[in-house]
Amino acid sequence: MAVLILPSPGGPDVEYSMELEGSTYRLRFRWHERTKAWHLDLADVDGGPIAEGLRLVLLQPLLGGLHHDARPPGDFLCDDATGLDKDPGYEDLGTRVQLLYVEAGTTLETAFE
Repeated sequence: MAVLILPSPGGPDVEYSMELEGSTYRLRFRWHERTKAWHLDLADVDGGPIAEGLRLVLLQPLLGGLHHDARPPGDFLCDDATGLDKDPGYEDLGTRVQLLYVEAGTTLETAFE
C-alpha cells in the first residue's frame, strides 16, 4: 500500500504506536486550544523524539525538511476530502481531514490515484 490513512486521535491528547514501512513509531496528537491547531509528536519505539510539535496543515509534507536517522522513510500529509481547503479543526481530524502516511517513493500525484 502506497498510502495509509492513520486513525483519528479520538481526543485532545492521544498517543499510539504504529508500524510504518517495517519500523514502529510512537505518534502523539495534541490539540492546542490557543492556536486552534493539531500538532504531532513523532518518536521511535522507545520514546526517543524524532520530531515534536509538527502542526497539521493541508497538503504540506510534515517531515519535509527533517533530517533524522530514525525518521520514517515516507512522509505524513493531511488531505481535506471535502475540498474546503481548511486545516483541521478539533472535530475534523479523522473525519473531514484525513492524516495520511505516504510511503517512500510515492509521489503526491500517484498517492491520490
